[in-house]
Amino acid sequence: MTADPYQQVREEIAKRLEEACRFSGYAIHLTDVLRSLEDAKPEFGEIASTIAFTIAKSARRNPKEIALELAKRFPEHRFIERCEVLGPYLNFRLSTEFLKYAIDSAVDQNRTYGSREPNGKHVYVEFPSVNPNKPWHIGHLRNALLGDSVARLLAFTGFDVKRLDYIDDLGLQVAQSVWGYLNMSNKIDMKADQWLGRQYVEVAKRIADPEVEKQVREIVEIMEKGDPLSAGAERGPFTEGKVGGEISATARKLCSQCVTAQYETAFRLGIYHDLLIWESDLVQARLLERAMEKAKALGAVQMRPRARTRAALSQSSPGARSSRRWKARTRCCCARTALPPMRQKTWPSRSGSSA
Repeated sequence: MTADPYQQVREEIAKRLEEACRFSGYAIHLTDVLRSLEDAKPEFGEIASTIAFTIAKSARRNPKEIALELAKRFPEHRFIERCEVLGPYLNFRLSTEFLKYAIDSAVDQNRTYGSREPNGKHVYVEFPSVNPNKPWHIGHLRNALLGDSVARLLAFTGFDVKRLDYIDDLGLQVAQSVWGYLNMSNKIDMKADQWLGRQYVEVAKRIADPEVEKQVREIVEIMEKGDPLSAGAERGPFTEGKVGGEISATARKLCSQCVTAQYETAFRLGIYHDLLIWESDLVQARLLERAMEKAKALGAVQMRPRARTRAALSQSSPGARSSRRWKARTRCCCARTALPPMRQKTWPSRSGSSA
């Protein structure tokens, strides 16, 4: 039996439609007939064809008349109960014999039923991207299962799938965990993600202290710069006597231990990834800046002057200024792709509706 009974019946319909076209005097290729097939609305059948539209362009005839002509000449097949015309659409209702055939195929092929041969297309699925300073909770588990399911379905249907996990190791939550590790306790005596999660709760209770908040913000800046000493950054009261690179290394160490512990959970569920993308690697390698420089050099983007946008905002009312702040930042700090406007094209609607 074929690996896909549904694809087989589509091919059989296309062959018979091509035969009907030939008998009616229309020169049409089998590939064009295959491309005309689509899922029909349930009330009209299982498969529909828009081939009458294609023929009408060259034959200069009413597509509905063409559809009626093709339906009369359509050869019978045991998998096709009937062929009906609705407007310019040909609608095909599959037979109970096809249903039995499809069920038998599914039973025979078992777990491989519905799979496809590799199609040469690449897909990247990113999930679940949990902050690396806590254990998974039920929401993280949900996202992990959803992402893994999507990746498995795509791989099953022929795509070359790469599973990615984006590790946000430069966020404020990570900085709070670094502060707790440096000021409260640095003895990890249980599963690392559990330990960091519990300490994070305790740090959150102290963040209302302005001094603690100031120190945490300072850690964020240090982590983003990597090593403030080598960058010539000014030392703050909390970093006095500490090398910025040491703080960044501590953050990476804690995050690595946490991610390893998180993956113990993932592995128990059969969830794996091909690549972990660390935000600190992207920032410290200046990947975004380098990409923007290359895009500007190629003339692929345009940048709006920041001063002009600020002036426009200063003339706006306070309410409008607040509502437009995000858009202004996008215009000022991000690239605007210089592409020609897309031309709108109207496609035929599904079977049973007007074109």
